[in-house]
Amino acid sequence: MRGNKYLITSIGLLLVIFCLSCAHRSKITRQSLPKTVLAKTIAGIEFSVVDFGVARDWSQLEVAISNNREEPVYVETKKIYLLTEKGYYIEPYSDREITKKMQIKTGKLVTPLTLSTLAVGVGALIAPGKKDREALGKATVALAAGALAHEGLKRETASKDEIQKKDFGFKDKKVPTQLKIGGIIYYPPIERAYGAKAYLDVEGEEVIFEIKF
Repeated sequence: MRGNKYLITSIGLLLVIFCLSCAHRSKITRQSLPKTVLAKTIAGIEFSVVDFGVARDWSQLEVAISNNREEPVYVETKKIYLLTEKGYYIEPYSDREITKKMQIKTGKLVTPLTLSTLAVGVGALIAPGKKDREALGKATVALAAGALAHEGLKRETASKDEIQKKDFGFKDKKVPTQLKIGGIIYYPPIERAYGAKAYLDVEGEEVIFEIKF
């Protein structure tokens, strides 16, 4: 019986550790960029890189576009690319892709219910005695409560990520004359960025901006 209690306790600890390992905050590691202004101006349009950072599931580039022309400038996020260390450019995630990346962090495949079910199933094999089953039941309740708390934390973190994307995410838009706008564009995760390249539409003509850092 004592061996069963130790085994139950060990399994409970392992399940708690597994639950904790699923809780990841979106910590952004920012790349140190050159102190010089990372901007390029062509025909009255300025394209600049403001910031670059990496999370576990994505990279994010903050850019700004200033339109000093008398005509609007059309910007499509899919035409703003990120330069990798291998010398090729990668395109941004679509809005749907980055939303999915953020929601995956909630750990929907591992919930308090599935953890409790797993604990009960294991208990049926290793705790045939009544007292052992009672001890396992108490441990399962505690485990489910802890798992529920961490599940809530993960969902709150993912929700904050999505709010940032909604508030600061750069979307396809028309930049009116004499206006500067900015925002964040999301890409697949890379350790380091080496530049950005943007194709902007001005009166039906494509203007190309390239910044390396």
